[in-house]
Amino acid sequence: MSEIERIRAAAQVSVGRATMFGALAIWAASFGFISWPLTAFRLAALLSTLTMVILIYKALQAPRRPYRRTEVWVMLGKKHGLPEESAQHVISGVLRDTFWQFASLVAAVAGILWIAAIGLGIFAPGMALGVH
Repeated sequence: MSEIERIRAAAQVSVGRATMFGALAIWAASFGFISWPLTAFRLAALLSTLTMVILIYKALQAPRRPYRRTEVWVMLGKKHGLPEESAQHVISGVLRDTFWQFASLVAAVAGILWIAAIGLGIFAPGMALGVH
C-alpha cells in the first residue's frame, strides 16, 4: 500500500465515521417524531442538508488546516512517508476530496428525504398531524 493510499484510507475512516455518527444522530432525532411521519421526514431532510453544508465547509477549509492537527495525522501514527514540503498539500488535498465525496453522498440522501417529505405532504397531508 502506497503512502497516498494509506492517507486516503485514513481519511475515509475519519470522515466516514464522523458522517455516520451524524447519520445516527439524525435518525435518533427523526425517530422521536415517528408519530408524525411528515415532520420526521422534514427533520431528517433538514438535518441531512445541514450535514452536507458542514461537509462542504470542511472541504473548503481543508487546504488551510495544518495536517498535523487532523485526525488523519493521528491515524497515520503521526508519521508519513512523504517529503515534508509536499505533505501539507497531499494530506489536505486527500481530506478535501474525501469531504466532497461524503458531501455528495449526503446530498443524495438529503434529496431523497426532501422528495419523500414533499411526496408525503402532497399525497398524505393528514400524516403531518399523525392522522393515518
